[in-house]
Amino acid sequence: MQLLLNFIATVCLIVLGCFFFVAMQGFASADGAGSAIPRPESLSLPASSLAGARPVATAAPLAAETPAASPVETAASLRRVHVGRRDASLAVLLDFSGVVDFQTDYDAGAHRLGVRISPVDRSSLAVRIEALKDAFGPIEVQSASDRDHELWLTLGEGIAPSRETRAASGQDRSLVLAFEVSGPDPAAELPLPVESGRLSDGRKATIGRGYNFYEYRWLARDGSGSDVFVHRVDSTRGDFDVGLALARDRIHARQPLSDMARARGAAGGINAGYFAIHGNGDPLGLLVSAGRLLAAPIFARSAIGLFPGGRVLFGNPELSGRVILGRSELGIDGLNQAREPEKLLLYTHDYGSSTGTEGPGFEASVAGGRVLAVGECDLPIPPDGYVLSKQGALPGELARLRPGDPIAYQYGLTPPWNSSIVAVGGGPRLLERGALVRDYEAERFTRQFAMTRAPRTGVGLTATGKLLLVAVDGRRRGVDAGVSLPELSDIFKSLGATDALNMDGGGSTTCWIAGRTVNSPSDRRERPISSALLVLKRAPANVAAAGHAGDQG
Repeated sequence: MQLLLNFIATVCLIVLGCFFFVAMQGFASADGAGSAIPRPESLSLPASSLAGARPVATAAPLAAETPAASPVETAASLRRVHVGRRDASLAVLLDFSGVVDFQTDYDAGAHRLGVRISPVDRSSLAVRIEALKDAFGPIEVQSASDRDHELWLTLGEGIAPSRETRAASGQDRSLVLAFEVSGPDPAAELPLPVESGRLSDGRKATIGRGYNFYEYRWLARDGSGSDVFVHRVDSTRGDFDVGLALARDRIHARQPLSDMARARGAAGGINAGYFAIHGNGDPLGLLVSAGRLLAAPIFARSAIGLFPGGRVLFGNPELSGRVILGRSELGIDGLNQAREPEKLLLYTHDYGSSTGTEGPGFEASVAGGRVLAVGECDLPIPPDGYVLSKQGALPGELARLRPGDPIAYQYGLTPPWNSSIVAVGGGPRLLERGALVRDYEAERFTRQFAMTRAPRTGVGLTATGKLLLVAVDGRRRGVDAGVSLPELSDIFKSLGATDALNMDGGGSTTCWIAGRTVNSPSDRRERPISSALLVLKRAPANVAAAGHAGDQG
């Protein structure tokens, strides 16, 4: 019996010894060489936190605060880059897949900040640092070896590294660089936190000076996604302008975007305003081209306008017009659009050779201040005149008109829109001076229209004056879900827009770049459209057609 008890005791001692040995080994591996050192909370901020809170000053004290990590055997990759701004502080977070050594060096003469990183994969640096170019301008990568590289950030006017960032060094998986900002906000158009989803890392193509094109993937919170295509145009520092193109160079027509772009030698473009899909493309909203009012706004809907001197304006322009018949005046309700009951419309030769109206009504053609002819419908439009058209009850002044009677008219947009060079109507408004706009019904759009996911097209403006022309694919089951208007608003916020406007979408959504249609129209082919916003290489022939500098009106 005693032997049995001694045997059991011996086994227990052996088991306890093994357990203690394993525990010590585990403790050593958790806190010893080659371990991942826990990072301070300030260095694990998500993008939304960086954008909404004052950044941490620097990562320099890390070497003194935490045990030194041993050299990493394989090169780490740069996984993500986030930029955040609040008040007079700008922070950049570089997040790596493994522990890296880093050291910063500020070249005051060239106003550049160098960041030496090792060991790190160069290809990941080249891809991810694109996100910094909007805030810092040119970025140079210098390589001492396959795993030892330096980033040199060229700092813009009004940006200076903090004192700690100028000479920081340490070892970690994340690095935060802090900058002090004065003057215009260099990060105003950098991604902001959004609620409904996020944009994936994109692909960028530089088309020319001041013109970049991006492809992103919108990842919604419910797991669905859509391809996003973005033209970003900076006319003030580049060689390109944005202009309005009409199908077959008239407003009463339809044509695929690719045909319109090729005919004008455009570098890129998107579809633009609403139109009557069942018919010949009658415009449903404002059109101004080369300073000439071609179609009037409807339902007080929002529009974007480009003005002399580079001004860009988002707003709700109105038509101001009247017909003068002796001592009587009648208000003009619309211009170059489909005839509606009880509305007095004016048709100019921009609309076509005739009004194309049908059914009973009243029309009078006018030239040289005199009535040429009267009829019920489809009167020819004089090249140097116009046609008045009304369906429904007639005021006595119109009913008494006869050929030869004197008549005069005045029409135009209310100021300041009457001085626009290019303007196109859309709706509803998505962003106004950085604030979300959700009053869709005010522009006669239903909640169902706003909340249903669909292909979408929109235009936006950043705080630094860059125009954004955006197309989002949709209605492709399992591939592109499309987006609602709130989601489209969040996409524009992510792109740095302060103002944004929805345009015609659905099957009309089309994006053209570098000689081809790059999105997937939901009709499975290009839908013939009425108008387009095209990006044109600046030349004497098209300078008068468009231009902007981002002065927000």
